[in-house]
Amino acid sequence: IFLDDLQWADEASLRLMHNLVKQSSALIVGSYREDEVLPDSYLGKMLRMITETDVFKIRVLPLDIGAVEKVVSYGLRMSRRLIQPLADVVLQKTDGNTFFIVELLVSIYNEGLLQYDSQRQLWKW
Repeated sequence: IFLDDLQWADEASLRLMHNLVKQSSALIVGSYREDEVLPDSYLGKMLRMITETDVFKIRVLPLDIGAVEKVVSYGLRMSRRLIQPLADVVLQKTDGNTFFIVELLVSIYNEGLLQYDSQRQLWKW
């Protein structure tokens, strides 16, 4: 079971999740934005009291420029050398957040700022 955006969950939902973790043999994965969890919120308190040995925390760090270049290069099917200027802007605008990288690329495509040149068979921006 995957539960996303736990930072927005209410106390009753978090209690239910906590009980599932303690009483179920199912794999339960929860995600939250660390910078949006206040220390005095129920999730903040719950995270501090988790001591179960079968609970693991994995921190997903922002992507660096090399990783952003790979994502943009793969998505546009262009060499890293050609997309490097775009990757620089993408990193600057998204701070390496994978979700925002994808959203930004979709947004600039939808706004016509990213266009495919079928004659040259490459993307231009």
